[in-house]
Amino acid sequence: MYSEEEVEKQDKIIEKKLWVVLMPILIITVIALSYKTDSLKYKKRIYFQAKEVSYSGIIISKKIDKLFGEPTHRTPRIITLNSNYERSVLPSIYDRLKIGDSIIKNKGSDSVYYYRNKRVILIDDELKYLRESSLVKK
Repeated sequence: MYSEEEVEKQDKIIEKKLWVVLMPILIITVIALSYKTDSLKYKKRIYFQAKEVSYSGIIISKKIDKLFGEPTHRTPRIITLNSNYERSVLPSIYDRLKIGDSIIKNKGSDSVYYYRNKRVILIDDELKYLRESSLVKK
């Protein structure tokens, strides 16, 4: 059927085509794995930085950012503390807070404590998403 020479020639052509197909797949796989690893390192770093933040104070104002028109469930809810610290909170938390309530986030903690009349009204695991996405165990 085919001579030895033709078979070798076809083998080389097939080998070349396989390299052309497989090399990009290999390169893309290596890039994707390195990106995922870098992303995890980045998320861990952000998590540990956020964990070291601490703040406390009394809520002196609440506002819904209406920059984009009518508020929706995605519109930022912002509270201002007497220490001139502003932060955005989830709508479910925002609705439960009143002016005069206290907030405490201790350094090294994932949780934020909300107080009214010296009693805890809410404990929010603020860093849950960062912790879970960076695969850090609590």
